[in-house]
Amino acid sequence: MNKFLETGTILFLLLWIVFVYVLYMLPEDNASEAKAFPNSDTDISIEYELEIARGRQISLLDDESSINPLNLTCKPESFGYTLEEALFLFPNVTYPRCEEQYISSPEAFYINRTDNTLHMNCTGKVALGFLEANEEFGKYWYYDRLKDYNGEPLALETEEYAFGTCDISKWSNFEHVAYKLRPNKESLQRAKNSLRGKPINIVMLVIDSLSRRMFFRKLPKSVEYLNSIAKNVSIFDFKLHHVIGQNSQYSFMPTFYGDIPIVVSEYMQGDLYYDVSIWKYLHERGFVTMMGMDNCDNNLPQFIGRKPKVDHKMGSIWCAASAQYGYSETSKRERCIGNKNAHAWMMDYILDFSETYKNVSRYTYMHIDTAHEETGTVVSTIDLDLKKFLEEFFSRDEDSILFLMGDHGMRYGEWFKSKDGSHEHKLPLLLIMAKDRVLEKIPNSSKILLQNTNRLLSKFDFHTILQHLGNYPDLESHREEIRTKTSKRLTTYNWFTDYVPDNRTCEDAGIPIFWCGCKSFIEITEDKNSEIFQNLTKSVIEVFNTENHIYYRWKKTICVKLHLNETKYIGKLEDEDLDYYKIKFTIKEKESAMFEVIVRLSRDPIEKHESEYFSVHKIDFGEMKFFNIMNVNRLDSYDSICKEKIIKRKFDPTYCICDENDFKRKSLNTTNGNNSGKQ
Repeated sequence: MNKFLETGTILFLLLWIVFVYVLYMLPEDNASEAKAFPNSDTDISIEYELEIARGRQISLLDDESSINPLNLTCKPESFGYTLEEALFLFPNVTYPRCEEQYISSPEAFYINRTDNTLHMNCTGKVALGFLEANEEFGKYWYYDRLKDYNGEPLALETEEYAFGTCDISKWSNFEHVAYKLRPNKESLQRAKNSLRGKPINIVMLVIDSLSRRMFFRKLPKSVEYLNSIAKNVSIFDFKLHHVIGQNSQYSFMPTFYGDIPIVVSEYMQGDLYYDVSIWKYLHERGFVTMMGMDNCDNNLPQFIGRKPKVDHKMGSIWCAASAQYGYSETSKRERCIGNKNAHAWMMDYILDFSETYKNVSRYTYMHIDTAHEETGTVVSTIDLDLKKFLEEFFSRDEDSILFLMGDHGMRYGEWFKSKDGSHEHKLPLLLIMAKDRVLEKIPNSSKILLQNTNRLLSKFDFHTILQHLGNYPDLESHREEIRTKTSKRLTTYNWFTDYVPDNRTCEDAGIPIFWCGCKSFIEITEDKNSEIFQNLTKSVIEVFNTENHIYYRWKKTICVKLHLNETKYIGKLEDEDLDYYKIKFTIKEKESAMFEVIVRLSRDPIEKHESEYFSVHKIDFGEMKFFNIMNVNRLDSYDSICKEKIIKRKFDPTYCICDENDFKRKSLNTTNGNNSGKQ
């Protein structure tokens, strides 16, 4: 009996050792997946969690594989274009490098900050930038402050940038550019006096119109670098970072000010919301602040004002560059300001700002428009410059956090009219990159961030997060007070310290119903064939016919006139005074063609900026209403003999049906003609 017990004990111990060994030898991937989504905030090893974060490489198609298996209330029906669709719509284009077009060097033209002089290695002429007191955002006329340069250092006042040329016959397109940040002694002293702990460098690098999927498709060098980054940095890739509106202001207004009413004024001066601004909050906690926007228009200033009270502004150079180089933030080619792209000057300014104020905390909001154009290809010009910036930024010996993000996805051109394009617009890029030394000071932050990469996020959360980080490293102080400062009607979350709940809805996050990528339409079954809905569907088809006719007005259209065959589905969303309808229907001209259209109806006129994809029309819908088509999707496989012809004419084949028999006849006639010629 004793021998039996001894044998059993030995077997049990052996099995236990094997079990422990198997657990220990599990592949790292499986281990990270098992720990990636904990159900509670139980403390576990910080070092282990950092290893998980480092071991998970970011990847384009992680969105579907990460989100779809989860039991979330909000799951998008699409994350954007497939690889095949995207390559067709946005082919890879190689653009010339700016340094190949403008020959210059740091030694040939520079600003000496020590003695406040401008130097050029030749005689010629220079055009000086605006004085610091005149630095602001918005559209204005740049007058050339031209001066002859005789080869001797030129004394400056408070300018930060200048253009120069050795060719005295030139009046524009100068080959030399210099931009050097000028330290603000008062800002530095204020920050030193109010600094509450160890300095931190917080950068929000916003690439306008960049979806998550576009980032992975068009910036391979940057992705490659991030997946091989040194072990002192952790990267978190957020798949459900969501817009709350169509344009940039719906992104940065909640970030800067929290949940406040928005006032729009073309001539808004100063800083209307300074008292509730994030920069005022940070100024009181030892931060120097900086903001940059690479455009010469009033799109952003009409919301925040032309002179927000940040310590440094990078704005006037773009109006100067418009005059000097014909610069435009929507250009369909590379945007050279001398021998660098516009975005490269902005990233260099961040590094200059970071070094100048390295002994205090820093906050940067830099808004880059490289992807802000309709071809979807120019964004590739940022790839090498972004990789270089990331390498230099994370080589700095400091506590730092970088938010690399889009404000929304692409919204120019025809692409927004499709369902996949619409969803890419709603899911912009968000990568949070943090030094491990920062995460180690915030208990459980790596674990919490990792789970939140697969949860629904709101722009309102940013304001809460920035206020928390303003108290770094003490993120536990005033948690509820900070939350209510952001919004009294919404619950916001700090993604470093709070688990975002699985059941968070778009309504909870302050995302309007139409801009919600995971809101389901409620089907209307009883009266979908009623006169009122038949009239709506026919009106949609009439818009298709009108669009086709207008586009080809200069010659005979290849698109046949469409007529309704059958309405298959109608669903509805209600949002205050707006109604959204999803309609699926077939047409008589090609019964295999199945269209899915989202239409918006409003009692009031629809504002111009909201209807730039399809025109606005009136319809009798029980009462007179305004309607416009928001996007169109084809549910059938619409490869056909004439699809290629439509595309070659640079038109969207989604709602153009052509006469295939006509093309077959033409093809046959061409073939017969060639054969007869050979005989």
